[in-house]
Amino acid sequence: MNFKCFHIKVKNEKVFGIFFFSKNYKNKIPIILTHGLADNLNQYPLPQITKELLNLGFPVLRFDFRGCGNSEGKEENFSISSQIEDLERIIRFAKRKTKSDKVGIISKSISCVASFIFASERNDIAFIVALGAPLNIDKYWTKDEISIAKEKGYIFFKGFKYGYKLAEESIKFKEVYKNSLKKISIPVLLIRGERDEVVTSEEAKELYSLIPSRNKKLIEIRNADHSFKTEESNIYELLSSIRSFLNELKLGNAAK
Repeated sequence: MNFKCFHIKVKNEKVFGIFFFSKNYKNKIPIILTHGLADNLNQYPLPQITKELLNLGFPVLRFDFRGCGNSEGKEENFSISSQIEDLERIIRFAKRKTKSDKVGIISKSISCVASFIFASERNDIAFIVALGAPLNIDKYWTKDEISIAKEKGYIFFKGFKYGYKLAEESIKFKEVYKNSLKKISIPVLLIRGERDEVVTSEEAKELYSLIPSRNKKLIEIRNADHSFKTEESNIYELLSSIRSFLNELKLGNAAK
């Protein structure tokens, strides 16, 4: 495995990322991996997915959103809109690096929201794989938490400062997100853990129904929770699902 660390600037703040590649990587579409809330580019199972993608010949980019991991920015400024801004710059970097006119996206949890909103307005996204994608994004904040975040600027929970901007956008972007899903015509693979404690089966099915793409799949990984860490066998089922999806797409050469 070959890799190079990089920094790019978004609004004068550095975003840290790693570019993974194998020989002749310019012959395939680069794939962007995005992490979930209050985490970083090493969030499980992103490293395992990276290895699988490299075995398939795809170049891969993982990065820390601003306010997370090794990227600059305050935790409380992490939001849906900031994720979209970071994703836009990473995709621009990936296309320039690989001489490709399209990219694929594999997102986890809350970052799926930004990825779908972003992809709904673009023609350079080849596909999306969404791991544990939520639908009703306003349900994660209570009125008391929103009130505290508005007064203090954030709430502190499990070692992370969740900012008022994220709370505000969880309500503001709810319908924007659902309308974006209705515009998605590219191939989509939705993967949910059978025991996901965050995203219900009904929520995943409703999200699936909103997407008009003719090439879409919804897969549940047995005994897996929202993190997919429950059983070691789950990772093999997860990787196999992604591998089969990409093989069916027959992406071929993405270079201009």
